[in-house]
Amino acid sequence: MPTTRSPKHPSIGLPTALERTKVLFVAHQQNPATREVVAHGLGFNKLHGQSRRFISALSQYGLLEKVDGGELRISELAMLCLFPQSEQEHAEAVHQAASSPKLFRELQEKYPDSLPTEEIISSWLVRLKFSPTGAERAAIAYRETMEYVESLSVAPSSEDPAAESAVDPADDGVETSSARPPESPASYGGALAPGQFQVTADENARVSVHALQLDRDKVQKLRDMLDHLLGGDLVSDEPIMLSVDN
Repeated sequence: MPTTRSPKHPSIGLPTALERTKVLFVAHQQNPATREVVAHGLGFNKLHGQSRRFISALSQYGLLEKVDGGELRISELAMLCLFPQSEQEHAEAVHQAASSPKLFRELQEKYPDSLPTEEIISSWLVRLKFSPTGAERAAIAYRETMEYVESLSVAPSSEDPAAESAVDPADDGVETSSARPPESPASYGGALAPGQFQVTADENARVSVHALQLDRDKVQKLRDMLDHLLGGDLVSDEPIMLSVDN
């Protein structure tokens, strides 16, 4: 019997998508890259089913956008989510990303007053020709996303730019973002030489990264540093510089 294929939906919640976007930014910043390179930057060893689902999810949230030639890069909306200038800007960017997937907008319209349970969402999605597995995965991703939005202390503005976002059914779920670009991460510290990176944490323990021309080994060292920093109670706004010799 043929397998039922669920309609397009993000397979991961927005918090996970943003975490992977951070990893990709550390690896390649906003440089355009092929899907294979993006998959490596997201932490996968090659382009396969799981990495394709992650790329599709990031695209549906508007965190990845297509450029000329079919390559992908981190969008300006993603930069607003990762490097906001204020809590209000962060809330608005996250709200736009959460409302970018067509399915999530439909769910927000159907359940405007409260967040339904996974069981309720899954039941409705099955009636929309989702497979049971696809419905469950989409329900989990939606709840994780909306719980994250609701956890923000600053409410987004009434104007929702995501409502004006159009998805071309032929473009593999990649949406372009017209969000206002944030201040460049380079402005968080001095100029870097190739092979250097800078990690900055603010008073809220939010970590910003600026890196230049890192190879795979240097990226791993940066990841190790971030794992160490984020595993403790870091409260500092002083930049931490690390030079890596070639």
